[in-house]
Amino acid sequence: TSTKGKTSSHEFDIPTTLNSLILSRIDALEKDLRNLLQEATIIGEDFFLKILSLLQPKLGMNRHINESINKLEVENFIQQYLQDIDHYRFKHILTRDVSYNTILKANKKLLHKAVAEVIEENFEDSIDNFLHDLSIHYTESKQYNKAVIYLEKAGDQFNKVFDRLNALDCYNNILTIIDKNPALINKSNLESFKHRILLKTIYLNQLIGEFSHSLKLLKTIKTSDENILSNYFYLLGNYNQEIKKLDECL
Repeated sequence: TSTKGKTSSHEFDIPTTLNSLILSRIDALEKDLRNLLQEATIIGEDFFLKILSLLQPKLGMNRHINESINKLEVENFIQQYLQDIDHYRFKHILTRDVSYNTILKANKKLLHKAVAEVIEENFEDSIDNFLHDLSIHYTESKQYNKAVIYLEKAGDQFNKVFDRLNALDCYNNILTIIDKNPALINKSNLESFKHRILLKTIYLNQLIGEFSHSLKLLKTIKTSDENILSNYFYLLGNYNQEIKKLDECL
């Protein structure tokens, strides 16, 4: 089971009083417990004990975390899933957010990269369960070469189960990364890659009825690649066909 894509690090506005209460509880923890809690927040809203354990040597730590995890559970920071003894979640999502926000940005970058490497190195046989998680960890650690690879795979995976909005979110994140950091992406065929993602985005926009937006995106494609052009005209044909159907209904 994956962490259900809940590794997002968006920082939400938490009421000041509530934030202070949660922060005081976190600050009251022993240093090792506080650090472990922060590491768990990096993994996501829920996390596997095995990943958190494997993260320790990756961070240069030589500690067994079972006792510490039990303490965090007794203190009501986390709770174990009844049907999965290796699987934990934060008892209150605001606790996770407050703890995550106490981590320095530079440390977040290092921790996200370390978590991604732990998953890649130890879960090769079940890597498909972690595609979205990996896309987030590599995006947050600014490892954009790997981020765009996993974002496309995660988007394709979402699309296969008809989760088109999450698929679109993945593809749009790729386009944002390419537009803002083109020099950081080591792809000799970057233009063709971008066009491929654009076509997937256009296709999904058509499926959810965003025809005007899909046509706008279609007009941004300029290429001599025959494969991309054939897909372009296929999608353009779909767009025109849908417009025709709408006209017939009016």
